Amino acid sequence: MSFPEEKKMSYLVMARKWRPKNFEEMVGQEHIAKTLRNAIESKRIAHAYLFTGTRGVGKTTSARILAKALNCKNGPTPTPCEKCENCVAVNQGGSMDVLEIDGASNNGVDSIRDLREQVKYAPMQGTYKIYIIDEVHMLSKAAFNALLKTLEEPPPHVVFIFATTEVGKVPHTILSRVQRFDFRRISEASIRERLEFTCGKEGVAPQVEALEAIARKADGSMRDALSLFDRVVAFTGKELTLDATRKVLGIPEDRLYGDLLKNLMSHDTAGCFSTLEEVYHQGLEVSEFLAGFGEYLRDALFSRQQGITPAMLGMGEARFRDLRTLALDLQDGDLLRFAKITSELLSGLKTAPHPRLWIELGLARMAALDRVVTLSQLLGQEAPTPHTVHAQPTSVAVPAPEIKKKSPEPVLTPVKSDEADGLETDHLQRQTPREEASGIKIDELTSRWPELVESYAEQKPLTSGTLRQSRLVIRDEDENLTVEVVFSAPAHCELFLADKDGKRDLKNFLTG
Repeated sequence: MSFPEEKKMSYLVMARKWRPKNFEEMVGQEHIAKTLRNAIESKRIAHAYLFTGTRGVGKTTSARILAKALNCKNGPTPTPCEKCENCVAVNQGGSMDVLEIDGASNNGVDSIRDLREQVKYAPMQGTYKIYIIDEVHMLSKAAFNALLKTLEEPPPHVVFIFATTEVGKVPHTILSRVQRFDFRRISEASIRERLEFTCGKEGVAPQVEALEAIARKADGSMRDALSLFDRVVAFTGKELTLDATRKVLGIPEDRLYGDLLKNLMSHDTAGCFSTLEEVYHQGLEVSEFLAGFGEYLRDALFSRQQGITPAMLGMGEARFRDLRTLALDLQDGDLLRFAKITSELLSGLKTAPHPRLWIELGLARMAALDRVVTLSQLLGQEAPTPHTVHAQPTSVAVPAPEIKKKSPEPVLTPVKSDEADGLETDHLQRQTPREEASGIKIDELTSRWPELVESYAEQKPLTSGTLRQSRLVIRDEDENLTVEVVFSAPAHCELFLADKDGKRDLKNFLTG
C-alpha cells in the first residue's frame, strides 16, 4: 500500500521575509548605506570592515548586501541586479564566494589557521572572496593574533566583514586594521513606518497604537519588531488591535501606570497596593511593569517641558495629551524622585528574597513622600517643623523677576539632589534671563553678601555661623545670569530658612 508524499510546509518568518535586499531598503542606517554606496561607486573598497551595534539593527544584513554588491555580475555596483546567479546565491545563502562564519562556535586558533589557508584561493564565480565573521568579539586572543597578519595584508581578492555587538572586546590591533561602522539603534518612528509597510504587503489592517506598542517593545531592534509583529499577527489574523497586542506581548495598560501615579500623588498607599494586585492578577511580569512605569514617568517629565512634541516622544496626540494633563499637577522634582525609587526597585528585584514585599515597600515609600513646594510658599509659612524640613527636597531654583518692571513674587522650585533619599536642601539659586539682567551689577551683589553675613554677627550668631560657612557663586552665562548661595551642609540651609528674619533677608537679597 502506498501513501502520497506529504507536502512540506515552509513558512518564512517576517524577520527573514522582509529583510532588506539592497542599500535603499536599509532602515535607520542611511549614513552607512550612503557611505558604502559612495565607496563602491568610487572604487574605494577596503579590505576589511567592522560593523558594530546592538542586536537587530542590520549588521549581518548590511554585510550580505555589501557582498552582493561586490560580486554582482554587473558590479561592483551599489545597486545589485538581484537576478544574476551571484545575487541569487547570496540571497539564498549558498554562494561559494561568500562565507559566513559564526565567531562564537569557530573561535579557536585552529579555525583561523584554516581560514588563512583558504584565503589563498581565488573566487570561483565572483570578483571577491568575502568572509563574514559574525560575533567576532567571541574569538580567542590566540585566534585574533593568528588573524592579524592576514588582516593587514590580505590577497587583493579577499574582503573581510566583521560584525559584533560588543566592540569593546575586540583588540585595538584589529580595530586599527579595519574600517569601523557604528550602527544606530532604530527609532520608534522608523520601526513603526516599516511595520506599516509590512502590514500593507501582508494585507493586515493595524491600529496605529498597536504598531507604536510593538515599536516601543522592540527597543531599537528591527528584527525584534518584526518577530513581535509575527507573533501578534498569528494571534489576531488580519486585524491588528492594541488590546490583542498587549495581551500577546504582556504589555501593561497605560491605565495601570496612570492609576499608580495618581495614587502616589494623593499619598494613597492602599490604592498603590490595589494597582499592584491587579498587575499580579493579570499575570503580568512585575519587572516589565516597573520598567514600563519608569518609561511612563520619563514621558510624563518630558511632556511638562516646553517645545516637546508627541513625535519627539514617539507617541500619539491622545496619549501625549493625557500624560501632560496628569503631569501638570506635579513638579519635576516629584517625577524625578518617583523615577529614582522605581529604578532602585527594578535593580534590586532580582536579588530580593521576597520580590512582592520589596515592591510593596517601595510603593509605600513613594506614597509617603511629601510633594515638592515652591519657596514662595515656604517663605509665606511659619518656621517648618523638623518633619516638614526633612521632607523638603535638595535645592531651590529661583526664577528671577524682570528688572525694569515691578518685581513679582519670586517662585523657587525645589530640585532633587544626589542624596540617597533625595530630600535634603543644600543651595538656593536664582536665574535671570540675559535680556533682563542688564540692570544687575555683579560687583554690587558681591559686596552686599558680606554685609548680609555681618548683620547677623551680634544678634544671631548661630545664623551668622551658617552664612560664614557658605559662599556666593555668580555665573555669567550666555543666556542667563545665575546667582547661587551654596551652604556647606544641607542642615545649614534648613536652619537659615527656619529663621523668619533669614527668610525675609534672603528674599530681599535674591529679588534685589
